[in-house]
Amino acid sequence: MSIKEVKEFLNQSYKIEKRIDSKLEQIKTLKVLAEKVNSVFSDMPKNPAMNPHVMEETISKLVDLEAEISDDLKDLVKTKEEAIHFIKSTGNKEFQTILELRYLCYKNWDQIANILHYSLQHIFNVHGKALKYLEVKSKK
Repeated sequence: MSIKEVKEFLNQSYKIEKRIDSKLEQIKTLKVLAEKVNSVFSDMPKNPAMNPHVMEETISKLVDLEAEISDDLKDLVKTKEEAIHFIKSTGNKEFQTILELRYLCYKNWDQIANILHYSLQHIFNVHGKALKYLEVKSKK
């Protein structure tokens, strides 16, 4: 694995979480739509042009999205477990802490520096060494 591939591997959980967040937003939107459709159906006299299947289609989409989120959550747990194992394989607590904060807790560089009371330059140096270590280790 190259350093770029190591970073891509470690960033997988972030991408999965963003996909889950997107689906949760879609669910919120669909629930609002379902409430609107429900109020239209219950508060108004029957409109012959109204599609009676709108509510059914909305609920079906909600159920599908919730199933996708469930699958994504399983992927997220598996991916995080793999990343944790990979990070721990460094055997270096400083590497592990910085990599975990960056790739599992999604902290930015300033946050990591503040949490650890290190300079940004030190964080970058240690991060680079950690990635290099994982690159070499993954090629063995």
